[in-house]
Amino acid sequence: MPACAGLVREGCIGDVRGGRSRQGFPLRHLGGLVPNFQVDLSSWLRMSFDRPWLEANVQWKDFGNGSRMGRLHRDGNVGLVLYHIAAGAPESVFGAHTHTGGEMYLVLEGETYDDDGTYGKGTLVWMKPGSRHMPKTRGDTWILVLWPDGVKA
Repeated sequence: MPACAGLVREGCIGDVRGGRSRQGFPLRHLGGLVPNFQVDLSSWLRMSFDRPWLEANVQWKDFGNGSRMGRLHRDGNVGLVLYHIAAGAPESVFGAHTHTGGEMYLVLEGETYDDDGTYGKGTLVWMKPGSRHMPKTRGDTWILVLWPDGVKA
């Protein structure tokens, strides 16, 4: 069973393996076509995830500052990770960083915000390649993150 099985449905990872979309279009080219955006899906998307399964099956890297990251999948530079930021964690959990290939994330629980806006549970955010930000969180926050081409501090 793949590491992401308890969080996302079978087949979702295969859509981005090798840095390509389901249609075979290289994801690195998507960033040049699509500007930053966010969309609130919470009015029609109901999410739940199996936290005990995640604790038992995901290898977590604890950063010692109230945040941890679980790597769900990696294929070359493409990475799918899950962040958990505990309530009360300092605002400096994430430093300023640049996404060389862009970033797409879905807020599963809690809230994240940066200079461009506030994104609550159910919000999908796309940041085009070269985007730089320093996100912060409120409350106990879980974020599913796709990096088409990694991240640079």
